[in-house]
Amino acid sequence: MQSSAQDFLLTLVTDNAISYYQEARAHAWTSGFYLNDAYFRLDTLYGLLPIDKSAHRREVQEFVARQKKIRSKPALGPPLGDNWDTAMNAAQEILDWTRSSSTSTVRDRPRGMRSRP
Repeated sequence: MQSSAQDFLLTLVTDNAISYYQEARAHAWTSGFYLNDAYFRLDTLYGLLPIDKSAHRREVQEFVARQKKIRSKPALGPPLGDNWDTAMNAAQEILDWTRSSSTSTVRDRPRGMRSRP
C-alpha cells in the first residue's frame, strides 16, 4: 500500500492532477485517504454543531482517535465498507439536523467559515 501512496503522490506533485486511472490503480490507498478525509471533516462538524443526540458521533470520534495514533502502520478497526456506511450515516444525520434546525447556530466558528447570505 505504501508503494501505491508514493506513486499517487508523485503523480499528483508531478502533474498537479489526478484522474480516475490513477485513483483506480492506487485504490487501496486512495479509498483510505478519502475515508479519513470524510471522518476528519465529520468530526469537525460534530464539534461545531450543537447536535444534542447523535447516533454516530461516538463512532466518528473513535475512528479519528485511532487515525491520530498512527505513525507508520494502519490502525485496525472495522472493515472499510462498515466505515463508509458510518460516514454516510453521520453525514446524513448532520444534514438532517441542519435542515430541521430553524436557527443553525454554530459554536466558535473558525476563521474563514462564514455563513452565506
